Amino acid sequence: MIPALESLLELVRVLVGFAFVLWLPGYALTAALFRRSDLGGVERILITLGSSISLVILIGFGLYLAGLPLTPATWAVGLAAVTLAAGASAWLRPTHRPDLHRPAVALTRPKRGSLLFALAALLVVSALGLSRIGAQEQPQAGFTQLSMNPIDGESVRVGVKNEESDTLTYRVVLRTATDVIAEWPTVQLGPGQGWAMDVPLPLKQRPGAELLLYRADAPEEVYRRVDLGPAPSSAT
Repeated sequence: MIPALESLLELVRVLVGFAFVLWLPGYALTAALFRRSDLGGVERILITLGSSISLVILIGFGLYLAGLPLTPATWAVGLAAVTLAAGASAWLRPTHRPDLHRPAVALTRPKRGSLLFALAALLVVSALGLSRIGAQEQPQAGFTQLSMNPIDGESVRVGVKNEESDTLTYRVVLRTATDVIAEWPTVQLGPGQGWAMDVPLPLKQRPGAELLLYRADAPEEVYRRVDLGPAPSSAT
């Protein structure tokens, strides 16, 4: 595709996205709630922008509570549904459909002020709630801690702690360059759980000793390594 055409299409996509997020939902809702004579130009613009942002936040709440992923497709469907519903309600107002003899509710200045305050409060509360959910749902990088610490002149304490989000099965190997000192083939730990073991390891064996950790889902790949003295010169 021609680069200039690609840039034009991207600009159109961005503008349509801004319209759906910042203008159309609020415009339709404002038309449904207010008559043209109720609001001045500046008031209508501010209410439209505030309503759009509030609706976007509420749609995000709805998608989250429904267990749906927040993807461009789900956002588009949610925004389109709300915009169409509010637009249909606005079209059914007597000012748009003279054949529908339904009394219109005139908003006095105090009522308009109360409604504007309610919209502002809804915007603030929704924004705080959505930001809290976003913080709670933020993915956290997990890790596994592997340790080997001398506890006296003749032994060491080896340990594993699972700080990841899933239950994992590990294989733990304590070795020198030529020998396997100890091996634990299936150490299964849930999130937050730890495991430790004291192993006899005289001082004369410690140079070159290392502790290796493997995960069951990648049994040939060293996942963590701790050295005690110079690293072994060859693997067993």
